[in-house]
Amino acid sequence: MYADGATIASQIEMPAQFTIVQASDSETIQQYGAVLGRLFGDSVEATYVRAYYQRISELPLPKLVHMPCFLGYYDGEVVSAGSLFVDEETVGIYDIATRAAWRKQGFGMAMFRYLLSNPGNSIEDTACCRHHLMASISMQKPVLYPVCHVAFYETY
Repeated sequence: MYADGATIASQIEMPAQFTIVQASDSETIQQYGAVLGRLFGDSVEATYVRAYYQRISELPLPKLVHMPCFLGYYDGEVVSAGSLFVDEETVGIYDIATRAAWRKQGFGMAMFRYLLSNPGNSIEDTACCRHHLMASISMQKPVLYPVCHVAFYETY
C-alpha cells in the first residue's frame, strides 16, 4: 500500500471543534497514556500502560524525538490519541485510539490521516502500509492504494 502525504494532508476532514496537538510536556504525555490505558479497562495491562507513560513523561523531551505522541481534543476534552515512530527511513503509526464514548464520529480516521500526513515525518513522498487493519480502515475513505501483493512463506 502506498500513500501520498501531500494529497492526504489536503483531504483531512476534521470533525468540527476537533484539534490534534503533539504531546509536548509531562502532563500531555500522561494524558496520552491515560487514553491508551482506558482501552484495557481495569486490567493489569491498563496499569502497566499508564505506568509506562508515567515513566516516559519523566524523560527529557528531546529523548522522545523518535516517538512523538499526539492527542485529539474535542471541545477541550481528550478523545483520541495516536503516535509515530520515526527514523531516517521509516515512519510507523501506532496506538491510534478513540475513547469509547467518542467512537464512530470520525476522530480515529482524522487521527490516522493526520499521522500519515504529519509534516514532521522524515519520509516526504510516500508511506507504506503492511498492516491489513490500517489498510482496511483507509479503504473506507481511500488514502492507501495497493501497489503489489506480498506473500509470506514459512518453513517448519
